[in-house]
Amino acid sequence: MPPYKKRGSWKLNEARQRNQPMRSCRRVTEVTNAGKVQRVCPDRRMENKTLSLPKELMFNILLLLPADVLYNIMRYMCSQWHKIICDPVFIKAHLLRANAGLFIQHNRSSPDGYYADTSTGDVTVERINFKFPGEVWASCDGLVLFSDPKDRKILHLVNPITKQQFTLPPFKQYYSGSNFMLGRACSTGEYKVVGTYVCMEYGVYHCLIVTVGKDVAWREIDLQPISLDRQAILMQRPLSAGGFIFWVVDCRENFLTLDVEAEVVRDFPVPKPCRIGWPTSYKEKGNSLSCLFWKSKTLAFGVLVLADPRRGKWENLYKFDLEGKRHVIRSFIYKYYDSPPRFLYLRPVAWVNNGEVVVFTTYCLAGVSYVAHNVETGETSLFDMCKEKGAPFWLVHVNSLVKPY
Repeated sequence: MPPYKKRGSWKLNEARQRNQPMRSCRRVTEVTNAGKVQRVCPDRRMENKTLSLPKELMFNILLLLPADVLYNIMRYMCSQWHKIICDPVFIKAHLLRANAGLFIQHNRSSPDGYYADTSTGDVTVERINFKFPGEVWASCDGLVLFSDPKDRKILHLVNPITKQQFTLPPFKQYYSGSNFMLGRACSTGEYKVVGTYVCMEYGVYHCLIVTVGKDVAWREIDLQPISLDRQAILMQRPLSAGGFIFWVVDCRENFLTLDVEAEVVRDFPVPKPCRIGWPTSYKEKGNSLSCLFWKSKTLAFGVLVLADPRRGKWENLYKFDLEGKRHVIRSFIYKYYDSPPRFLYLRPVAWVNNGEVVVFTTYCLAGVSYVAHNVETGETSLFDMCKEKGAPFWLVHVNSLVKPY
């Protein structure tokens, strides 16, 4: 049986072994609000003062931290911080402050995803701490939509930061041309998933929708106002921005919009530059749909935005020119080539940072070298990614604390 040791003797022995004086905790007298007198440690009293900061002040301080730090570290510090971080009001406020980055998959069959943060001048790329077992379809407010690897009619929503998942009702049919998109209704805040497919036997197009956490089955959307030849665009991968879902292709003269809240599909003509044969690219830009257009073999770009998606009204936003940086961009992108191509062709990938930064890659080295240009400040950043086999896939993504249900 070990010898009896007096209370605190282990501290004394440990201090002697380190040849250091043992630290004593000198307690002080403190009177509580109830009038009671108690002796407390000064260190603990200081800790209580730190944790008892005004809730509004702690709310604003925590808003400045990234989502992964909030969820994995800060919410475990004390009960007050845990309540603030888990509060839906805080989650919404944090989402509004977050800057959207770029979700990158080098291969659609790969479970690995990467997140490129372009909020600062130096672009940082890190692997997402979540394995996507099935095909990734969409991202909205930090929620990622992907298919079940065993049954592609089953779709899942996940927040890669919190690892929270939600499974949707089974989709009616799945064909090789089926596409899915995730959107949010602006007024209600409800998340809805839209899926399309075509019945090959009868040549009939279908568009279905389901409200996350509310519907137990998919609902059919009326497509009768749209002519059959124009419905064929539903087989293209859609875009989502500002409470609307868009089906738009460079080579067609029309595009379709779906009001997520009203669940109404409309048909509109594409903007003029697309009808005169200029190279174009449609991308989400903040809460709007944008159209980048340029002349062949040039690095001068024009930007249009869909100002009114209910009426199909486009507006000229601005123009920007990268011709002055052609040599720097060319040297960076073609550094892997012994004999680089004669012309430099940039391929628009996405608008990030809430529409302030446009990211390009090249057609010959897609997914390897990237150019990030800030149209507000004129700064241009260049960054590389590891090269993997397969066609790269990109999404505008934001790290958030939003729950998928």
